[in-house]
Amino acid sequence: MGYITVTCHFLTADWSLHSAVLSTTHVDQSHTAVHLSEVLKNITDQWNITSKVVCVTTDNALNITNAVCHNSWKNLPCFTHEINLVVTNSLSELTDLSRLIQSVKDIVSYFHRSTKASDNLKTIQARLNLPEHKLIQHVETRWNSVFYMLERYIEQDEAICTALCLLNRNDLLIDVDKLVTLQETVDTLRLFEAVTTEMSAEKHLSASKMIPITKAQIKVTTETTNNLALKLVDHMKVRFLNMEGNPILAAATILDPRFKTFAFADQGAAERSWTALVAQCGSQTQVEDS
Repeated sequence: MGYITVTCHFLTADWSLHSAVLSTTHVDQSHTAVHLSEVLKNITDQWNITSKVVCVTTDNALNITNAVCHNSWKNLPCFTHEINLVVTNSLSELTDLSRLIQSVKDIVSYFHRSTKASDNLKTIQARLNLPEHKLIQHVETRWNSVFYMLERYIEQDEAICTALCLLNRNDLLIDVDKLVTLQETVDTLRLFEAVTTEMSAEKHLSASKMIPITKAQIKVTTETTNNLALKLVDHMKVRFLNMEGNPILAAATILDPRFKTFAFADQGAAERSWTALVAQCGSQTQVEDS
């Protein structure tokens, strides 16, 4: 049992970008590609837009991507979902860093569970003239919650350590030298947090940004030499390997006056996309003339 929500993004005659939820549908049968394709088509048929679908953005689950293809629609993977996988997979492959992050999670959980500990922390924050911010817990489905959790921990490290000592919870303390690793992790992930925030905005067009942002991410992250940065670059290169060959993304980037073909790392891909776009425009002109 589950639900599927379909949101439509479209431009009006005056070029204003709008979004609307078309349907939230209960899926009571098995979530096979065939059944999901029928559910999706029923929704688009109800709105008389089946032939107007330019592309469908989904996560990478095979059943939903195959459902889109089954309806002969183009599929565009969700960029922020890809970023989520890049970061979570990179972190999980670094055992020592994963253990350190788990230690921070344990500390945050302790203060969230204990009213006494939370009150003590608030008192110490005031004494140390630190912002009286609450600690942030990691949410498994959102990678950037790790970033916010670590960032907040670093901000409140002095108050947290003092509170733990006064509460006789020295077993939860993190070694001072580990704070350097946490800061390094936050610094490395800061760009990914900014990209996630930028690309999650619903009121701005984002397709044309995917190629240039990915190129910049790989370039900037490559300049950092810690283990996390190396993992991130490796995963980005694998997940975004064929991005510049995606006709929808390539066309969107080329037609964006901010980027054109300059945003492409592979100029060969840019030239091929440019040629295809010119041919498509020529074909459209001939149809209109006839």
